Amino acid sequence: MAINKPHRPRVFLYLLILILLSVILITINVKGNRQPDFVENLVSALVSPLQKIISNSQNAINSFYNKYFYLVGVKEENLRLKAEMATIKSLQNELAEMKLERKRLLSLLDVKEQSSPKTMFAKIIGYDSTNWNRMVTIDKGTIHGIERKMPIVSNGGLIGKIESASRSSSKVLLITDIRNAVDAVIQESRAQGVVVGTNRELCEMKYVSLEEKVKNGGRIVSSGFGGVYPKGLLIGEVAKVERKEFGLFQEVFIKPSSDLEHLEEVMVIMGQQNE
Repeated sequence: MAINKPHRPRVFLYLLILILLSVILITINVKGNRQPDFVENLVSALVSPLQKIISNSQNAINSFYNKYFYLVGVKEENLRLKAEMATIKSLQNELAEMKLERKRLLSLLDVKEQSSPKTMFAKIIGYDSTNWNRMVTIDKGTIHGIERKMPIVSNGGLIGKIESASRSSSKVLLITDIRNAVDAVIQESRAQGVVVGTNRELCEMKYVSLEEKVKNGGRIVSSGFGGVYPKGLLIGEVAKVERKEFGLFQEVFIKPSSDLEHLEEVMVIMGQQNE
């Protein structure tokens, strides 16, 4: 047995009648302050649920839109704050870099006072470290007075010498390069030798007699012999000593005092004061 469903037009008609009754009731209430009669009470009872539904719907819609626009405003504010935070972090990083650079330059000034009054600051602009050589490029060249064989130091000590110079840049041969050699002395014992590169992280101090007592951690400085490097520049520390059964010399391996893989600012010694 089929059940008849109410027609939609009738539902709309009922709603229209209720709305009209609501309007009539409001109009009657506005005209005077008299007590409502039975008909008005009946109409009010019929219309009141619809009025509540309409009122609640309006309140819900208003609340939705208020929350929506509030959330949109919050999102925009968050985006603005994130942009400001990114800017602040960028400025903080720049300031930190400036402080570190200032610290390195002040350290170089200390080296300058210990070595020679005639010096020039330079920046590393390129690395050329392979299995065959250990070199870096600086941003100073012949127009700045740079010449071949001029010593180069960092805030850690001696790093190498000018190998070749062009107009506005120069190649620096690091002390770890196999082609480099520095006359040196062990600071504590005064044992002499020659520090040569190995194309690896460590250098080797050759020609140290077996009779010399060499300890790990001993400081190695330039002796000033040879006419290239000034006397007293720190080269590094003894990292390992090997005494072979046969031979006249010990094998002394040196760890450079400068971090040659992370150089940024260096100083060119343009005049020497050998003692």
